[in-house]
Amino acid sequence: LGNIIVRSQIAVDPRQGCESQCSAIVDALRSLIQGLRSRGCTQPLMAGGIVIKGLVDTVKGELVYSATLPGWESVPITAFFEKELSIPFYVENDVRAVTTFELEKYRERKPKVMMCINAERGVGVGLAINEKIYYGASSGVSATHMILDPHGPLCSCGNHGCWDIMTSYEIFSQR
Repeated sequence: LGNIIVRSQIAVDPRQGCESQCSAIVDALRSLIQGLRSRGCTQPLMAGGIVIKGLVDTVKGELVYSATLPGWESVPITAFFEKELSIPFYVENDVRAVTTFELEKYRERKPKVMMCINAERGVGVGLAINEKIYYGASSGVSATHMILDPHGPLCSCGNHGCWDIMTSYEIFSQR
């Protein structure tokens, strides 16, 4: 679906606060843009996008809530990046973005239902029904905080033993 020309990766520390972390991401993006320019790319940057773990309202362009980013609630992601970079910006949930990619990749098979599950630091679910991404009633498929074991470990969402914590790499690395 495209070629990666330049890339960057930075560690995000949610304890540092969302504004400072978003500023670090902007700095990394500016560096990527410079990398493109140094390779002779003269086309204007048309838009940008960011994927993030958590409940994302793509219409408002905000991170509503993220169990893995404590304190990051109702963060106006697109407004921040549009102001800093002067281009249209889009935000999407990380697993919905993967589901969108997989849906495009397998489009010729016309999948009726496609579910992508990402289990690392918590669990994320992306769902496509009849070749369309499903956003749910509140901008998310919120199955990951369903309680499996009420006596299980404490999750960052405040529940005990929900799917998210029971299948996370932290729990598996402790076993």
